[in-house]
Amino acid sequence: MTVPTTNRRTRRLAVLPMVVGTVAKAEMRGAVFGSGYMLRCVVETGLFDEIDIYAPTVGQQLPYEAMVASQPWLAGRVVRVRQAIHLHRHVAADEYDVVFAPTFSTEVAALATLRERVQARFRIVSMVYTISYPDTEGAILQNLIAPLREDDLLNCTSETGFTAVLTLVGHLRNKYRVPVPLVADMTAVPYGIDTAWFAPGDRVTSCLAAGLDPSERHVLSLGRFAVVDKFDLGPVIEAFVRARDRIGPRWRLILAGANTHGAYAEWVRLLVATRGLQECVSILTDVTDEQKRHLYRAADMFVAPSDSPQETFGLTAIEAMACGTPVIASDWNGYKETVVHGETGVRIPTYVPRLGNIIAPRHLVDNSLMHLMVAQSVAIDVGRLADAMILLATDDWYRGRLAAGARDRAVAQYDTHVIAGALRAVLTMRETIGAGGEAAATDGGSLDDLVPTVASTGSLWDLFGSFGTRALHEGDTLVTSEYGRKGLGETLPVYLTPEMEQILYPDLVRALCRACLTPTPLGHARAALAAGDEERIEYTIYWAVKQGLLNVNPLPGWQ
Repeated sequence: MTVPTTNRRTRRLAVLPMVVGTVAKAEMRGAVFGSGYMLRCVVETGLFDEIDIYAPTVGQQLPYEAMVASQPWLAGRVVRVRQAIHLHRHVAADEYDVVFAPTFSTEVAALATLRERVQARFRIVSMVYTISYPDTEGAILQNLIAPLREDDLLNCTSETGFTAVLTLVGHLRNKYRVPVPLVADMTAVPYGIDTAWFAPGDRVTSCLAAGLDPSERHVLSLGRFAVVDKFDLGPVIEAFVRARDRIGPRWRLILAGANTHGAYAEWVRLLVATRGLQECVSILTDVTDEQKRHLYRAADMFVAPSDSPQETFGLTAIEAMACGTPVIASDWNGYKETVVHGETGVRIPTYVPRLGNIIAPRHLVDNSLMHLMVAQSVAIDVGRLADAMILLATDDWYRGRLAAGARDRAVAQYDTHVIAGALRAVLTMRETIGAGGEAAATDGGSLDDLVPTVASTGSLWDLFGSFGTRALHEGDTLVTSEYGRKGLGETLPVYLTPEMEQILYPDLVRALCRACLTPTPLGHARAALAAGDEERIEYTIYWAVKQGLLNVNPLPGWQ
C-alpha cells in the first residue's frame, strides 16, 4: 500500500455493489471475473489510501466482509464494507475521489446526476466490456445526455471493443440527433491477471491434480458450457476428429469449464459419443479455480474458439499464456491483440457475414437467443483449426517456442502490476482536467427529449463485423467435407440444440452440401439456392462452414 505523505490528503475509492461478488470468484464467468480483476488493478495503482466496497443488501454485508478478508491483494489496506443504501449519503459528504462502477450502464448516468445534484467532486471510472445487449443502447443514450465530465473515464478492454463502442455511439447520435459527443474520456486498457498465480508448474503434478494421465498429451478448451452466450464446441470437436489420425492416439481433448447450461453439456457428451471419441475426450464440468490452473499447466495447447459478440477480450487466453501454454484462438475480438500469431500462438481465420436485418427485432428477442443467432453465423475455419492442432502436436520445437513467447507476453503486457501502471498513468494524467471544477460537462436532459430521426442504429453486423477476420469472398471455393457428406440423408450429422433448431433449416443445409460436392465458388453455391430467402441462405452458408460441413479454400491472396 502507498503510504500517504504528510503533504497529501487521504484519497478514497468507492466500489459499487456489482463488482463485490467478483472478488470471491464465486463463478467462472468472464465478465464477473474481469471486473474483479480490474478492481484489483485499480486498487494496485497505489492512488488510494482507503477503499469502501458497497454490499447490495444488509444481509450480504458480513459475507462480503469475509470475501474481502480472503483476498491477499487487499491485505494491509484500509478497506471497509458498507451498505449500498447509504452510498448517496457518503457521496453527498464528498468522501470520495473516485467511484468505480464495473459496468457501463445507466448507473453511470445516475452517478453523474447525483454528483451534480450534491456538488460532489468524485470522478467516475467504469468498464465497457460488452455492447451486445439491447439495453446497452439506452445506457449509452443516458450517458450522452448525463452530466459527465472530461475527467471521467470509460474504459474498454480491447481496441476492437473500443471501435465497436464508438461505432454504436455514432449510430445513436445520428439516430437521435444528439448534439453533443460522449464527454467522458474513453481508453482501451485490458484486464490484468496475477501472473505469479497463473504461472508454469510441474506438468506431472498438475496432470495428477487435474485427474489426467501424465503419459498423454492434452488439447484443452476451457470456458462455460453455454453455447447461447459463450462459444460452440462443435468446431473444436470436428477439428480434433480431423487432426486425430495425424497426431496419434496419445493426444486427448479436454473440454472443461463451468456447467452453466446443463443441457448443452449433455449435448456435447452426445456429440462426442456420436463421433466415436469417448476414449480420447474428457469432459470436466464445474471446474474450480485451482483445477483450472492445473489444467492450464497440464495442457500442451489451449484452444479458444470464441464466437460470441459478448466477448471483447477473452480472459482464458491470457491465463493459459501466463501458464506457458500456447493458444490457438479464433481471430475474434480481443484475441486479435492478446494472441500474437506465430509468437504466442496461432489465430484461426474467422469469417463474419455481411447481413442486414436478420435480427432486426433484437429488442423483442430473448438475449440468449439473439446472442446465439449472431454467434452461429461466425464461422471459424475448421480446416485451419485442425492444421494448427497438427502443427503444435507434431512440432515440439515450435510448440515450445510459442509456449515461451506466451508466458513472456502475459507477464510483460497483462500482469496486474503492468495494467495498474497503465491505469495509474491514465488516471493521473486525466485528474488535472477536473481540478477547480472546470471540466466540461453535458447539460443533462431526459430521454423523453430524444426523438428518433432515422429508422435504425445499424445491424449487429455493422457493429461486430470488425470482430472477425473478414467476410467470405465471392471467389472463395466451398466444398462439402467428409463430415458434410454424412448430412445428405434424412438426418444431419450435427446434433442441434433446441435453441439452434429455432434458427436453422436442415433442408437448406442439405441442399447446400449437395450443391458443393465438388469445389464450388461461393457465388455459384449461393446461386444454386437462390429460390430461398437471400439472408437465410447466407446465414446457412456461414453456419455450415462453422460446423465443418463445408471446407473453405480461400481465393488466392486472401487469408
